[in-house]
Amino acid sequence: MILHEISYELVNDIYGAFAKNEHWMAYTTKPFLLERGNLHSFAEEKTAKAFVEAKRMQGEAWTLIRAENMGDVYKQILYEKDLFINVNTTVMNEKNVDYLKDNLKYLGFGDRLSSGLEAEVAKGAPQFQLHLETEMNKKSFAAVLNFRKSDTGEMYFFNSYQASLWRSNGEVMDQTFYVNKGKGVTLKEAFNLLEGRAVHKELANREGQTYRAWLQLDLAEKDKSGNHEVKQFHENYGFHLEDALGKYPIREMQEADLKEVLLRSLEKGNLQAVTFVGEGTVAKLFVEANPQYKSVNVYDSSLRRLQKEDLQLYTGREQAQEKGMGQKQETTRERKKKSAQQVESPRQTRPGKPKKSIGH
Repeated sequence: MILHEISYELVNDIYGAFAKNEHWMAYTTKPFLLERGNLHSFAEEKTAKAFVEAKRMQGEAWTLIRAENMGDVYKQILYEKDLFINVNTTVMNEKNVDYLKDNLKYLGFGDRLSSGLEAEVAKGAPQFQLHLETEMNKKSFAAVLNFRKSDTGEMYFFNSYQASLWRSNGEVMDQTFYVNKGKGVTLKEAFNLLEGRAVHKELANREGQTYRAWLQLDLAEKDKSGNHEVKQFHENYGFHLEDALGKYPIREMQEADLKEVLLRSLEKGNLQAVTFVGEGTVAKLFVEANPQYKSVNVYDSSLRRLQKEDLQLYTGREQAQEKGMGQKQETTRERKKKSAQQVESPRQTRPGKPKKSIGH
């Protein structure tokens, strides 16, 4: 027998269904968390049964209930009316813990907090926190994770976490990152954002439509809640990571598999090692995405950022370009000189000829 939880959005939809006198509820029994699209309401039993039958013919697991109010919904979907409450609570907690563990793994926390998570869910408090202390790139990094019980049931949700990074100069950078249905900024991406780098993410607007954008924190300013402003650079902003990388002689960009790994790593906000192949030189450097300026930043092996003139040592492009320009200018001067000699020659041989006859 499968137990379920119901999302906030779906609860609102069910209340709306009752207002329209739709008391027949068809829902899929496969997912633990029922969300919009997992349940459909009907005013007539015949229509509802036909819908469920069609779904079953397609091989999907759907069932049908009739509910007079929200209490009926909870009793039949959330609790399965024939189970005792104590058994129900135990099974619900186990499924809830599994659901939250999946959230933590997806967001990069691994299973380090599993035992603490199980203990807190078992207590049944309205909300609780978990603490994580770790190290990334030889820098201390910590996170405080916030969990809260649903207002409409017994299920806990992972709502947000506050990440803190201790820089080498002793300065502490922190930011709160919000989690929506188990998705959001991962732990490593939070570290990269607090380091000042940009991350490419899929986001959703208020209408639920998804879009992709680069995110970057304004580390110089904080708002009233103590968070840094999050700058967004949408696709129509004009930054194309592959084009920006293509301006440099990066070996990894010449092989499809390595290029894909490089692009994905930079989209996660990483400072990625690459191989520069210049004129007679091969060097290991580091690059990071810089969407605001539609470019990539390049660093040497000591993580010192390289300026344009420094990059000439690794690319040879400027020297070649200058050499080419010099040859072009010299050729132009030679053409002008040759043209002048051609013009001057007739004047010497035909001093009495008018100018209009020159070249004829």
